[in-house]
Amino acid sequence: MIMKTNKLFLSITLFLFVIATNVNAQSLEGYTYQSTVDGVSLYYKVGEYGITFKIKNERNKMVHVKIYNVTSQWSDNRTRTKDVEITYIPDGKIRGGSYDHSDNYSKMVGKWSFDNWKWSEKREDL
Repeated sequence: MIMKTNKLFLSITLFLFVIATNVNAQSLEGYTYQSTVDGVSLYYKVGEYGITFKIKNERNKMVHVKIYNVTSQWSDNRTRTKDVEITYIPDGKIRGGSYDHSDNYSKMVGKWSFDNWKWSEKREDL
């Protein structure tokens, strides 16, 4: 009886975790609107340890997005630049990606920027 109770509890917990994760992925609360191009919108949220980007797809097809040359100065006196890709975003959905680093505990300081962003229905076109 105890094993069945534990399995049921684990199943319910996992189910609730999946629902909570999916609901959070669809939320734009706390994000700043950047721009919209042909039904694809870019949002961002800046934190101490990086930037989280979210894409809202309001087209009739799946899209892929690339944000080019995201750059910031970090508290370890290094400037980091990288592209952020957010792929396989279905119609009517929101997906996210981040600009961060994993080599130490430094924080973003000062301004950040990116050159531009582009979406495509084919990933290889980015």
